[in-house]
Amino acid sequence: MCARFAIGLAEAGFFPAVFYHMAFWYKPSELPQRIAIFYSVGQLSSALSGLLAYAIGFMDGLGHLAGWRWLFLLEGLPAIILAFVALFGLPDYPETCHMLSDEERDVLIGRLDKAAPTGKSGNWDSKSVKKLFKDPTFYTFTIYWICHGIGGFGVGYALPTVIYQLGFMTTSNSQLMNIPPYVTGFVFLNTVGYFLHNASSSHGRQPLQVIESTIIVCYIVLFTVSNAVVKYICLIVAVACTGSAYPVIWPERMRALDGMVASGIGIGWTNAMAQFGGIVGPHVYNTVFGPSYRVSYEICLAFLVVGISAILTSWALVRRKDRAFPSRYQGPRMASHPVTAETEGTLCRE
Repeated sequence: MCARFAIGLAEAGFFPAVFYHMAFWYKPSELPQRIAIFYSVGQLSSALSGLLAYAIGFMDGLGHLAGWRWLFLLEGLPAIILAFVALFGLPDYPETCHMLSDEERDVLIGRLDKAAPTGKSGNWDSKSVKKLFKDPTFYTFTIYWICHGIGGFGVGYALPTVIYQLGFMTTSNSQLMNIPPYVTGFVFLNTVGYFLHNASSSHGRQPLQVIESTIIVCYIVLFTVSNAVVKYICLIVAVACTGSAYPVIWPERMRALDGMVASGIGIGWTNAMAQFGGIVGPHVYNTVFGPSYRVSYEICLAFLVVGISAILTSWALVRRKDRAFPSRYQGPRMASHPVTAETEGTLCRE
């Protein structure tokens, strides 16, 4: 238990730190595909973890070590090694990146929106924090992330029961049956990211409508159909769709934040709200509601409907903010060196 607590404590800052780092380098319109790739690798790691856990099950007792110890070693060591690579090899900000020439640095800084965080302002900014908590989008996005975390990701807690109903009762076989939903999520995430990267701004939010509607349909099927195979297929689709919402939502959330301090707090807070799925999920899918879990599906469906209402409200508020402060996003920062079209095109492709 202590080891799991330490892992959770260390892992808590990883996701928000990645998105926070991206905000210093990319415009919101450039983030969907990058976030999709990042999340899709997470989905793939979940699939590989199941496969790895299946293989490590046969290593129990090898070298006088329990199987769970081998799991910690084989999954933990690569992350520890790569942590040092990131610490010494990953640049912090365009302003301090030594790999860039002056012209390239000015292109990267100058093409970002005025509201984007910058590496120059490293001090605490109480004014931006107060502005953050007064912004209604802070609360509407919070509601969405809580509801999607419970109503969306919560569906994954039904997987073990449905896999058991399919007749896969051993731990090893159950691990293998957990792979298809996450492989499907990997494919779907990259498909959504590709669509968003090539879509116009007016069509950028359409995938979310399809994703949330599909999850709702899956819930309806789950509490109306008793066939285990149908349920398993629905869970594959629902799990894949749940993670695919984030490439659409995260850029919008990051775009609604102003400055370095507010971006850091806003991204961290938002990511923390998504963890309610892990906190509430086991209680929603309590065994008292099994084996059909109709009540659990209905609860999650209700959360999902509230979440959809919250994100629609968030989009309306962001649009209103765009109209009220058009220069906030449209005006790029000033570059100290002349920027050529050739240099900008090269960096944008990179």
